Amino acid sequence: MGSDRGGKTGAVRGSRRWRERLLALACGVILVFVVLEVALRVTSACYWRDEGRPGADPGCILPAQALECAACPKILVMGDSYTYGVGAWKGHDYPTQLQNLLNTPAREHPVVVVNGGLGAANSTFVLERLQAYLERFTPDLVLVLAGGTNAINFSRYYSYVNPSGLSATIDALAYHVRTIRFIRYAIADLSFEPKPPAKDPYFEISPAVLVDLYAAWVASHAQRGHHLGAAAMQEGLDRLRRGDYRGAASLFEKRLESSPGNAGYAWGLAFAYRQLGDYSEAYRVHQQALRAVPGDPLHLCGAGMCRTYQGLADRDTPAWYQDANRLFRQGMAAAPDWSGNYCGLGTVLELQREREEAVAMLKRGIAVDPDDPRCYPSLIALAELLGKHVQVASFLDGFSARSAPARSAALLLRREEKAASAWVRHDLNKMVDVCQSRGIPVILQDYPHDTGVNAVLRSIAHDRNVPIVRHREVFEAMLEAGTPLSDLFVPDMHCNDRGYEIMARNIYQALEAMNLFPHPSGACGSAGGQRGGGEPPR
Repeated sequence: MGSDRGGKTGAVRGSRRWRERLLALACGVILVFVVLEVALRVTSACYWRDEGRPGADPGCILPAQALECAACPKILVMGDSYTYGVGAWKGHDYPTQLQNLLNTPAREHPVVVVNGGLGAANSTFVLERLQAYLERFTPDLVLVLAGGTNAINFSRYYSYVNPSGLSATIDALAYHVRTIRFIRYAIADLSFEPKPPAKDPYFEISPAVLVDLYAAWVASHAQRGHHLGAAAMQEGLDRLRRGDYRGAASLFEKRLESSPGNAGYAWGLAFAYRQLGDYSEAYRVHQQALRAVPGDPLHLCGAGMCRTYQGLADRDTPAWYQDANRLFRQGMAAAPDWSGNYCGLGTVLELQREREEAVAMLKRGIAVDPDDPRCYPSLIALAELLGKHVQVASFLDGFSARSAPARSAALLLRREEKAASAWVRHDLNKMVDVCQSRGIPVILQDYPHDTGVNAVLRSIAHDRNVPIVRHREVFEAMLEAGTPLSDLFVPDMHCNDRGYEIMARNIYQALEAMNLFPHPSGACGSAGGQRGGGEPPR
């Protein structure tokens, strides 16, 4: 009996210890969460104070004097990273440069331009901040540039689709917790490329699909008289399709001992090593094959992929990416009619932040072989990132009749663009309503780069009879006249200092045409040089 009581007592104590451990673990997790939340809020407060926002660094007056001046006319500029000034040095965002242009020593009450931009803010974030900023600053004019990030930042989308639903409530609460937002952005930033819906088989690029592509390549060589052991490779290819990479590696190693110059066996061995994560060994095998078959596009592509994976594994090592870039270009030169190297080069260019060139390269790969599924995931990801849903979908339409992957990708992009466009339209109309209900004039702007949301912005301006500053027309004319892209944009297509200066001048000229904030004689902040162009808003 005593033994039974002792056993029960021990079980109770053991159960209590486990509960205590679980409670301690839960408390630890909560403590870490709270500390991280406090740290993010303190860091954010310090950062914004250091940046001097809102009310960016003015050209002719001190920020404190400007904000304390009750008689000073105020312009509130709301938007995302383009308004905040990503891509430019501090003090060279377009709201600051606009303020410099507007103010002169002759002006009795200087114009204050309040920068309400926030990086990665979609239209819902801008709408929420707009209402708070109107209360705080009571501006005389509001400028809005928003919607460019909606296609890649779907936070608060559920609040638009179903404002009273549980998902919208959870999403709204999660947005106000900075730790959750931080984790969301960190995951998005670390993701190599967003995964399309699992229901769409054309973008499920499994190793077995790649094996089939390379098997077809080996067979095509046999048809040209370059026998790579296609029949003898079958057993190894079957092992690769089954995921038996170690067995395939062992088999191909033995085959290479008897046929050391066989590029097909070498590819099978290198592919097995790549799937096992041994990129250095896979690269060595590709290089050996290239010595036996110089300029072989398949092994140049494989070697380039090894270097790409090594670059990713080594935390974005530029040297590996540059080497991959070189190998893919050699493969393209050796076989212009084979899509693999175009796809690989598009991927590595995206990693090198040369996104516009990456899009062009992936399009070339699809044009060479629309049925090769490898180019599509990266092209979809870049279309979302650059806001080129409609443009890329239109390009894919040319191949949709004969290519199921192209047809599926075009439908996917249009579906996302349609959802994002309706959401942007809803929020921008609300912004116009909020400003007009307070008797505050509002001016819309479009983006200086080519993005599908520009059509939405122009449509709203037309429907609501609201002025719009058309930056895109000015930038497009400059590019067509021969201005290098790098003179206006940084690699991720945010403006550089000069690009933001042109945006500021476009707005300044629009305000002049509308006789808003008329400019006294004598310039303090107006810089010399060529004017950015532009036209009166319409």
